[in-house]
Amino acid sequence: DIFRISYTGTIYAGKQDPTKILRALKRMLEEEELDPSRFALEFFGRYDSSLQKSIEEYGLADLVEQKGTLPRAEVRKLQMSSHLLLLLQWEDPEEKGIFPLKFYEYLDSRRPILATGGVASSEIAEILKETGTGSVATDVDEIVNVLKRSFSSFVSNGALGFHGDICRIKEYSYLIAAEKLREILDRVASFDASGE
Repeated sequence: DIFRISYTGTIYAGKQDPTKILRALKRMLEEEELDPSRFALEFFGRYDSSLQKSIEEYGLADLVEQKGTLPRAEVRKLQMSSHLLLLLQWEDPEEKGIFPLKFYEYLDSRRPILATGGVASSEIAEILKETGTGSVATDVDEIVNVLKRSFSSFVSNGALGFHGDICRIKEYSYLIAAEKLREILDRVASFDASGE
């Protein structure tokens, strides 16, 4: 009955901005676009006092909660059972190629991803588009639009569908990444051995 958005991992102060989604939620509540009894945004990871202060300032303590750290296996289960996974992009436009390892986990979870903040032309945006796994919303207006569509779909259908391209997603799995790394290391090792 509750539409759950989950964020798992660390929030890097000055690099990521969780207040954008908080402002979007506040606006949706004010415009009565969100049923607070059927919504939850949960942050899993190290307690962040700055985040908590923002949650309270925006009057969202009933909707948004920091749940603390969990073992990795539990985090993986939680990712797979969430309706939407929140990814906070890097806010520095000069650092478009940075994305956290949790992004790979999110892809593997086969749940829709909402990447907020940052820039629309990031590597994350390209992968989300290529795999069909989510949306990028760089500002509050865009976040509101994605959340409205997602919440409306959830209310209408009782779930939020996943339409990702499984074959494309597999290209970003840990297994494939490990294979690519092995190939690179093999080339380096053969280069060193031949002296060329």
